[in-house]
Amino acid sequence: MFRRIQEREPARAAEVLELLRWNGGNSSGIGIAAVDHRGEVHADQFWQHHSFGNVRERSFGDIWMDTADELLAGLKDRKGLLKGRCAQCQYLDICNGNFRVRAEAVHNDVWAPDPACYLTDDEIGLNGR
Repeated sequence: MFRRIQEREPARAAEVLELLRWNGGNSSGIGIAAVDHRGEVHADQFWQHHSFGNVRERSFGDIWMDTADELLAGLKDRKGLLKGRCAQCQYLDICNGNFRVRAEAVHNDVWAPDPACYLTDDEIGLNGR
């Protein structure tokens, strides 16, 4: 979307970029959570295989702020953990590495590049470095 606006409406591009950065990209484990029917707390609805704790045993706030869980700590501060294209992408502050659970499903590595990223290496700024 942003690249299309850059091409078609360059005068609006700076405003759109600012709004996208303000949004911050994927916020699983930061501003999004899922609590399932058993009370298990997950980074989002797609992380059903990993629970950070149960709200029947601890308050949600205590679970959510406890960064002793390496995955939760990593999701909250992921940029330094990302690998490959995601780590070097000029749009990282817009997408925040996108869906880490998708990287885990495809690469068996939460911090691997998101396999659904549709941008080319040229578009994310890799070929000019």
